This record gives sequence, C-alpha cells and structure tokens, in this order.
Amino acid sequence: MACYARISAIMYRGSSIQENHVAANIEEVCALIDRAALDEPDLIALPECFNALGLRDRSLISTAEPLDGPTVRTIAKKASEHHAYIVCPLYERRDDKTYNSAVLLDRQGEVAGVYHKMWPTIGEIEEGITPGKEAVVVSTDFGKVGFAICFDLNFRPVGEQNAAQGAKLIVFSSMYRGGLSTQIWAYDFGCYLVSATPSEMGHFCTPLGRVLGDLWDYQPVMTRAINLDFEILHIDTNERQWEAIRAKYGRHVTLDIYGPEGVFMMTSDHPEISIQDIIREFGLEPRSAYFARATQRRAQALR
Repeated sequence: MACYARISAIMYRGSSIQENHVAANIEEVCALIDRAALDEPDLIALPECFNALGLRDRSLISTAEPLDGPTVRTIAKKASEHHAYIVCPLYERRDDKTYNSAVLLDRQGEVAGVYHKMWPTIGEIEEGITPGKEAVVVSTDFGKVGFAICFDLNFRPVGEQNAAQGAKLIVFSSMYRGGLSTQIWAYDFGCYLVSATPSEMGHFCTPLGRVLGDLWDYQPVMTRAINLDFEILHIDTNERQWEAIRAKYGRHVTLDIYGPEGVFMMTSDHPEISIQDIIREFGLEPRSAYFARATQRRAQALR
C-alpha cells in the first residue's frame, strides 16, 4: 500500500565565522532546518560533519564530541520541534575512540540509530578515526533507512549490506558529491538515495538510477515526495503479467519500465494492498530473486 515520505536534503558549506565556529555552524544549519520544515518533511538529511565545515585553524576531527554533546542535543530539539527525523553527521567521541558518524534522530529527538563510517579515508585513519564495522539500517515509521558517508561510496560492501538489510532509502552524507556513483548505487541496490553535501549537485536518485533533482546555491534546501512501497523486477517472465496487473489495479499500480536495462519498478498506490501482495498474487519474481536463481542454475550447469 502507498507509503509516501517527504525527504529534505540540505546543502551547507560552513560558516565564515571562525570564533566559536562549531556553534556558528549549528546555528546556521538550524535556520536551514527551519526552512526545510516549511515543506513538512518526514526526514531531513545534513552533510557530513556539518558542524565542522569551514573550520580553518585546526583539524575538523578536533571537533569530535559525544552523542550527548551540544551538536546532537541542539539538532535533537529541532527534530522534536518539527516532528521529523534528522540525519545528524558529526565526528563522534566514544570512550577512547573517534568515529565519523551519522546519527539518526527520531521525531521525538531521540537517537534511533548511529552509523560509523566503514571506510574512512587514509587521512582520517591516520588522524585517529576508527572505521565502523558494519552498515546500519533503521526501521522508521515510513520505511527502512540506511546510511553511507563520503568515501564509503567507493566500496560496495557498504551498499550491499544496506540492501541485504532491506534499506528502501540510503542517506549519503558527504564532503564530495559522488556524481554518477550515487545513481549507480541507487540502481544496483534498488533503493532511493539522497545526498547532502557542502557543494552543489547533491542528488535525489530513484531506484532506477534517475535523478529527481539537484541542490544548488540557489536552492540549498530541496524536498521530494517518494513512495517506498515499490519493488524492482526484471522484465524476463514478468512482462506477461503487465496487462493483467493494469486491468485489475489501474491507477493504483505504477509500472515504470526501463527498457535498456531490462528492468521495471512497480509501485503501489493502493490504500490497502501492498506491492508484495501484488507480487504474490501474480506470481512475479523480484530482480534479486531472479539473479539468485540464475546464479544457482549456472552452478548446477557447471557441475
């Protein structure tokens, strides 16, 4: 059944104010969160280590603070005020370790999950950042949300673990834009992907790898509505049921057919019937299951 969510991404470069720089960044980002809140989003994504961006006189990592520090406390108040999930990235100090983290705050401002960047850059590791061990996917009231941070985008295990845990949306908080790689991840791992960075061209990507919109200096806050009740399927064998699905469900089911790649995205707008219900009803096979079956059949043939 239809499961719409409104997702906002924020572009932020960092304050020009160097005195009390972290506090200045937090104040300016809170103003952007208020601006995003005008769109009544369900989730707001912030750039990687937003509270340290633009710092010139010392290492960004020197801004590390615990989860109960001023950054998370302040952003948590905004999450509660606007009744929205917020992805709050920062350098996190925990016991004797420092992580590059993405903290998901829920609609009440409570910590719903924390992801530690699995692939910090070589420079980050040499400065003392500890790599995370696994991807984190959090169940929200609109669907499962996963995370990736900057350099992670170059390493497929992060995306594969997100997909294996059923992420329908990946929030990519980053220093660099990611470009084509964000579209490839969205397509390969069959999920929506939203990126929030300090520079232009943060993306909203669909599970077919299409770009719904970009962030620009003219538009540092952008919101898109997405329906998370979808599945990606291969055309092979499934296409014979398209007309029967259309005949029964009409406008309540959308078939977005992507011919060059031989796949399609099926989305349910039905108030009571989910996309998985329709898959079972018509005996359809999701792309992931089809590829797994093909791999198994190949192994049998080799034996």
